[in-house]
Amino acid sequence: MPESLTEPIPQPSASDPKRFGPNWPVSLARLAIIGLVVLTVSGCVYLRLLEFKGQLGHFDENFAVDVEDGLSITFLDPVILQKDMWKIGLPPTIQEVDAEGSTWTHIFQKQYGSASRDESNHDVWISLRFVDHKLTRFAVGEELFAFIPKDAVLMTLRSLGELNINFATRKASLNVEEGPGWDFPAPNKDAILGTLGLPFSESFDGERSTVVYSYKLMPASPPSDAYDPKKHGLPYRFIIAFDKDDEISSITAAFPFMGSIKIDYEDPVEE
Repeated sequence: MPESLTEPIPQPSASDPKRFGPNWPVSLARLAIIGLVVLTVSGCVYLRLLEFKGQLGHFDENFAVDVEDGLSITFLDPVILQKDMWKIGLPPTIQEVDAEGSTWTHIFQKQYGSASRDESNHDVWISLRFVDHKLTRFAVGEELFAFIPKDAVLMTLRSLGELNINFATRKASLNVEEGPGWDFPAPNKDAILGTLGLPFSESFDGERSTVVYSYKLMPASPPSDAYDPKKHGLPYRFIIAFDKDDEISSITAAFPFMGSIKIDYEDPVEE
């Protein structure tokens, strides 16, 4: 993986940061973390995704986790096929083939809305490992954990076993139940900007601010016929809102063809 993508996350500068408390976010029992994920895939792919969902319901039996550098998840009983990823519409930026299988790297190039640029590389990468044409490992860089701790991501993945799937519409939704385990520090604005760099845009509403980070999937070089700029060149965006104290108040992740995910934060409840 590129060395520039493995820099450690700066720690929040606030002495008493917000936390993912018992009612995070604005009662997870009422808020759908995954609003609508449209599964625009063939029936066979859909059935394999359904089997994969069942594995998530028994997470520790089916997956091994490594959080040493970013987040890496090994699939102990792989069911997703390499051809499924082509059908879903995620052609790799880099494809490396070896005697045992192949490794795909998806690089999402950071977009800028002005002439200003970061001095260092703030692109985001995702790595997929295939053995015998099956997806055996998924890894993401440290940058994606600038605003959501790894423990919170893993708890959400374990909850995906409860994903509600509508066969007729091929849509999925999820409510993650709140519980005492949701207790993680939330970074402030300085920590997020320090990790993700300059935003695509920033707007203000009185003392409150909102920043937008935008990324586009980089095509392979030389170009591949599998990459359609009108489809795969659409932006992946993170809209992050802050309160008057520059503490995070909400995150919206908008992904082309897949819908959006919104997480609302609230102040911890005093006991």
